[in-house]
Amino acid sequence: MNPNDYDIILGINNRHHHWTLVVIYPQEQRSLFLDPLGESKQDIQKCLQITRYG
Repeated sequence: MNPNDYDIILGINNRHHHWTLVVIYPQEQRSLFLDPLGESKQDIQKCLQITRYG
């Protein structure tokens, strides 16, 4: 799969009845991390590391 073939990629994580959402805009090389209980700096850093382009 080539991420650049898509405008938006969504990733939903549900852990212990708590969900988070990652919205990736591959063509703009940016990501959005959403947590309904609030985003921690650690979670944002992890999201950046996982979705960063090589």
